Amino acid sequence: MQSKYGVQPGNFYNFNETCFAMGMIRVTTVVISSEWTARPKAIQPGNWEWATAICYIAADGYVLPSFLCMLGQHHLATWYVDNNILEDWVVKPTNKGWMDNTTGLE
Repeated sequence: MQSKYGVQPGNFYNFNETCFAMGMIRVTTVVISSEWTARPKAIQPGNWEWATAICYIAADGYVLPSFLCMLGQHHLATWYVDNNILEDWVVKPTNKGWMDNTTGLE
């Protein structure tokens, strides 16, 4: 593509999307019989929400600000407490906390 169309390295971008759960974890104690033979079940104690982070970088090393999709309809002040989200990051509230076609186009 570079030689055929003269596309410069600054116009080649790669991105990575990753989803993660955020929330509060509670300490839980579970007591079971030593004769238990069933498979253990995975649990997620606490209050969890899903979010998506997307990072972009060009072939010439230029990095675009990170893009965060957070579950919600409006921006919440708690997202920005203690400067955990950098000023140049883009934060987008979404209905499910992950990327869709409309959000991706933005």
